[in-house]
Amino acid sequence: MGARSTEHATRDAERLSNTTDGRQQRSDSPQAFPVNTTGRIPNHAALSGLYGKLRQHNRREKQVARKARRIEANNTSTPKLATAPRQVPKTIENQRVRDETHVKDMDEEVVEELAHDEFAKHFSDVTSQKVMITTSRKPSGEMFRFLENIFSVVPNVYYHARRAYHVQEVIKHAVARGFTDLLVFNENRKFGQGAKVNGLLHVHLPVGPSCLYRLSSLALTKTIRNHGRATKHHPELILNNFSTRLGHRIGRMLMSVFPQRPELQGRRVVTFHNQRDFIFFRHHRYIFELRKGIRQYDQRESDNSTKSVEYTQRSPEGRKPIEAVDRNPEIQDAPERITSGRSSCSGDGSSFRARLQELGPRFTLKLLSVQKGVFDSKHGEYEYVRCRRADGNKFDRRKFVL
Repeated sequence: MGARSTEHATRDAERLSNTTDGRQQRSDSPQAFPVNTTGRIPNHAALSGLYGKLRQHNRREKQVARKARRIEANNTSTPKLATAPRQVPKTIENQRVRDETHVKDMDEEVVEELAHDEFAKHFSDVTSQKVMITTSRKPSGEMFRFLENIFSVVPNVYYHARRAYHVQEVIKHAVARGFTDLLVFNENRKFGQGAKVNGLLHVHLPVGPSCLYRLSSLALTKTIRNHGRATKHHPELILNNFSTRLGHRIGRMLMSVFPQRPELQGRRVVTFHNQRDFIFFRHHRYIFELRKGIRQYDQRESDNSTKSVEYTQRSPEGRKPIEAVDRNPEIQDAPERITSGRSSCSGDGSSFRARLQELGPRFTLKLLSVQKGVFDSKHGEYEYVRCRRADGNKFDRRKFVL
């Protein structure tokens, strides 16, 4: 009985395929393949063969549609400029839901708010940054290796041993000695599996605010492929996608850790890139080169340490084109260790490109809470506490707070 049913199924599949095969019937109409054709066949082998022919038919329909669009674009009055409209894929970023806190333009209210916030003295050069760094109790060796990388990134930073002091006692000690910011790095307690840095408490002194972050995806400088050696020059700062009121506040707080007078001869740049409320920290060194008579193209590397970034042409005297970069002995490394960036070609065949080299470290921050004033875990007043239900992320992944 089973053999007879299989024979009938195979005969039905052959009959359907003879009526719908492209070699028998060269028709591009939707009726060439019935919608429920594959649902009538109980035999798996016959069903697989017919399904393959159905996919081939769909591919042929797409080819015919692309050819028709190409012919229509070429028949326009200006065929060189006529191109088919580019289809932009839908992503969470370009489909983001904007709320009332989104700052599209710097209106008078936003400018007035930024001019009188807790960081106004720092950006008006009234005070200079002075940062204290401490850790959780009983720090591990992994924590001290991470702090060595932080010392190479943040200028004018000092370490204070935590011992058995509470955070409030450390804050009073820092305020009495004129520090402007306090960074407290935390790590887990699983020493049997290896300690891991997993948190950051940033307190702006003397009046706050205080931000608590979750720190993840940490990669130290020595673990980064083709890493460079950082210098003592003040870095430039790049902040991306901090577009809400809270995002502006967090961005200015991160910028207050660094001096506002970058030393361009050091060619160092620190980037805080916000994407889906995750703040990615990167530290690079760049160099501009003008190669005459050599036409360069964009190079895309598969390694995670390579970044293709297009910068504005600039020199220490200002933003203007430069043909050569002075080689400082302190920042000169092997040229083959510097990764290639994006280039732009001129009419004479010469190319001007920026090359990047990652200095490290790299890590990711996730904002957990923002507290008014200095940190107080018992009686503090919070401006923001991460909650998926309150943020809207529990019901809509396209809503972000930064």
